[in-house]
Amino acid sequence: MKQGRKDQVEEIRQLKEKKLQEEKNYIAYLNEQEELAKAKEEERRRKEVEAFQRHQAAQMDLIEERKTVAEKEAAERRKERIAVDAVVARAQEKDFLDALERREKQRQLQAEQDEFYRLRAEVKEAERRRALQRRRPSTPITLSKAVGRKRTRSWHVRGKPSKPEFLRNRAGKLRRSKPSGRNWRLC
Repeated sequence: MKQGRKDQVEEIRQLKEKKLQEEKNYIAYLNEQEELAKAKEEERRRKEVEAFQRHQAAQMDLIEERKTVAEKEAAERRKERIAVDAVVARAQEKDFLDALERREKQRQLQAEQDEFYRLRAEVKEAERRRALQRRRPSTPITLSKAVGRKRTRSWHVRGKPSKPEFLRNRAGKLRRSKPSGRNWRLC
């Protein structure tokens, strides 16, 4: 009986050892599986971080590229705007100079017209005085600037010696020899 009891105790001890060994093996297996899962998770995280960093780098490259393109476009627009402003400024300057030239021509024409009308009035006044003297021969003749002087033509050269601009009229005043426009020589 003692032998049976001893065998039974030995059997129970072996069963306990076997059970303990199985538990140890199972715990080791679970630990190994956990380690593998952790390693897989770490690898997955590392790949995700790398993918995120690559994506972020690509986004930054894209942002830099777009920024460069936008800066180039802004510089081109600025150049175009400057060129357009320059063209507009040249056109405005030309318009201004043309208007100034027209105004100067109008002023000169008006001055020539005024001179012509003044000379014509002097000529008419001189003719009126001569006509009055012819009608009244009995009245004594008085010498004035317009009457009694010998009519001389002295060329007065101003600026261009080859082409005289003025002639003296009967009253000794200067007059234009060739008025422009519709002003005709009256004396």
